[in-house]
Amino acid sequence: MIKSKIVQQYTRRVLAHGKSGCLFRSLEALPAANQPTSSWIHTVTDQNEKWSKQGHRVKPSDVRCFIKNLRDSNQFSKALEASEWMGEQKVFDIFAEDYAARLYLVDHVLGLEEAEKFFESIPVNMRDYFVYSTLLNSYTRSEKTLDKAEATFEKMRELGFLLKPSPFNSMISLYGQLKNRDMVENLVREMKENKVGFDGATWNNVLKVYADPSKIKEMETFKTRVDEQGVKLEGSTIVAMARVYVLSGSVEKAIEMYGDVPGTQREVYALWNEYKKEAKDGGY
Repeated sequence: MIKSKIVQQYTRRVLAHGKSGCLFRSLEALPAANQPTSSWIHTVTDQNEKWSKQGHRVKPSDVRCFIKNLRDSNQFSKALEASEWMGEQKVFDIFAEDYAARLYLVDHVLGLEEAEKFFESIPVNMRDYFVYSTLLNSYTRSEKTLDKAEATFEKMRELGFLLKPSPFNSMISLYGQLKNRDMVENLVREMKENKVGFDGATWNNVLKVYADPSKIKEMETFKTRVDEQGVKLEGSTIVAMARVYVLSGSVEKAIEMYGDVPGTQREVYALWNEYKKEAKDGGY
């Protein structure tokens, strides 16, 4: 009841002052851990009906923002409950973005098998780029679902959805895990031919694929291109490159990956602390 009053008071302030943005932005407006999300939203819906008589109305974007806040605060189960309630009660028209958000939550909370079932229930006309990208991300997390990932990627190609870097990044990451550089290079070539711009994830994922003792020249050449683009290297990329230098005997280059003052004690310890997080052998 206390949370419900907070929501009502907060929402009244938003309407009274005509503020734009997310109705549920405040963390205080999130439901308590032991409070059913459906009952929480129901209070807001009741209040919404009262305000509608006065010419006001809570927008669908407010509810979507509420679900996003739950997700961002790691309350995935409650976010899924809210998403399910929103769809079942038909409080608002459901759009493709709502299906994509729910697909992500189903996978995160209930697992891939349930996510696949939910995807099949999504109307075909609602399976847009974001829905397919969400499904693809689920498949590219594991080498075991390579076939499904490839089939989904091909479907996106057929539908004309491969216009952004995200789907390519997902596949490049998966092929990188499989050490399949040929497929990575094919995807990079396709991106260039179709004028799909690289983002930071693309540069980092490809660079990690080249992080191999037998591909040091290619790695360094690509690293030069990354530097020219002003892209910041991710921690995992730095570790991968440093490990290659260590394995090839270029310890100084490995240390230089961590700063502008090679050979200092600080950089040596930084290299060691990063390396031992992932190392499974006597690489030290």
